[in-house]
Amino acid sequence: MSDADSDLADALQDAFRGAVIVLLGTIIGRGSGLLAEVWVVRTFSESGYGLLKLGVLITSLVAAVGTLGFRTGLPRQLGYEQGGQNTATIRETIGAGVLVSSGVTAILAVVMFAYGSRFVSLFGDSELVTYISLFAFALPAMVFVDVFVAVFRGLNNSKPKLYFRTLVPKFGFLAAVAVAGFFNFGFESVILAWVGGYVIAALVFIVYIALNIEYRPTFPEPVVARRLVVFSFPLLAVFFANHLMRWVDTFIIWIYTDTATVGLYSATVLLTRTIPMILGSVTFLYLPIASRFYSDGDIERVQSLYVILTKWVVGASLPLFLTFMFFPKSVLTVVFGPDLAAGASVMQLLALGFFSHTLLGTNGHTLIMLGQRRKLLAARSLMVLVNLILSVLLVPSLGIVGAALGSMAAFLLGNVAVSAYLYREKGLHPFCRDYLRPVVGTLVVAGMVGVVVRQSVAISPIVVAGYATFVGVLHVGLYLLARSVRQAEAAMIEAVMNHVGVQNNTVADILDRASFDR
Repeated sequence: MSDADSDLADALQDAFRGAVIVLLGTIIGRGSGLLAEVWVVRTFSESGYGLLKLGVLITSLVAAVGTLGFRTGLPRQLGYEQGGQNTATIRETIGAGVLVSSGVTAILAVVMFAYGSRFVSLFGDSELVTYISLFAFALPAMVFVDVFVAVFRGLNNSKPKLYFRTLVPKFGFLAAVAVAGFFNFGFESVILAWVGGYVIAALVFIVYIALNIEYRPTFPEPVVARRLVVFSFPLLAVFFANHLMRWVDTFIIWIYTDTATVGLYSATVLLTRTIPMILGSVTFLYLPIASRFYSDGDIERVQSLYVILTKWVVGASLPLFLTFMFFPKSVLTVVFGPDLAAGASVMQLLALGFFSHTLLGTNGHTLIMLGQRRKLLAARSLMVLVNLILSVLLVPSLGIVGAALGSMAAFLLGNVAVSAYLYREKGLHPFCRDYLRPVVGTLVVAGMVGVVVRQSVAISPIVVAGYATFVGVLHVGLYLLARSVRQAEAAMIEAVMNHVGVQNNTVADILDRASFDR
């Protein structure tokens, strides 16, 4: 194996390890968060739960402003600078991120504490006015954690995201809410529990940083700080555009219909968003790794990394996608009950939209890697605009199906635009032979089987689970039969097996036979 393939195999190991950790954190975070929220509802009523969610939403948005886009900007810049092996610049970039975000957050926290109640009172929510100032105490801790998670992400370490964005604050909040409910403390204790979870996470994170950070931050030169801020600020706008994209269709549904219809649509969206969850996990370390390759001028390895990771993501997402396409009523009935089976068409349309993003791979983060964050902002803004216009036009006559059509069209148009730009400017795309053959084969064969099963078998949860398993096994089989394994992939899989203490010559033999570039 060449040195280039060896480096790529190492990068794939890092990306795979990071994806597993991030995906695990996402699942644990959602599970523990759900438990805590259910406890709040049962203990303090739906009204108290609503107050908590509003406070958390406002605080999270203000914290996002405090990071100034560093959540994505720092990993890209640090990855790029590691390619140039400029230790002094790396340390100054970290220092700039910490210094600038701390100053901005201090101002935001003071403003939120002093004037948050006045802002909330403009919307007529008298209950939230009483508590909003308490949430301000979480701001410095939240931004500190976010910035240093971004730093470690840029240094190819995804563990802090699991530890300090998920385990400590989520489980700390869950435990504190349980104690508050047991001792019948007031609602203020719930807010303090949420704030305390982040404060404790930040304090423990300080110890972790002191023991584990590779490059200690130093006071930055003005040019370094300015470069980081200028690069990152458009990414803050991308963050808000992404949030608008998530909520604009739901908001239009609320205007034209009722809360029951909003609930039906939201539940369907919640399930269907599991399709891009794997893609989001893989992109966590893809950005700094690809940025390092790009800094070295090695666009060929960027292309290989792009293709391989897209193959993995699509392969892992196919069982979910095809199950949602062929058995949407069964999935919705099993998860939410028969009343929500009416969202079947919505699930199919949204699945198409989310899967179109998955098929095109890590295109958004690749655009950031190239430094074209304004192009990404333009694409995301286009998606929001298309979604808004189509929702306004279609929801009055088609209801939630119209909203789903708008979202699907927006996702498809925005992602095709980004991928077209990447191909035109750098020749980057995932559509190689080793990607297309197994994916197309799986879609055709599993599609035909899905049609037959729907028409000839009584659908049950066991049948649906069996179909999803069949799709996964089919894709792995076609992946090997089509000889779609690259040498770097085979080396990565063998390295992972050795790391966990599994040595199997048969697997190594199969991977070697399935390699198209051996």
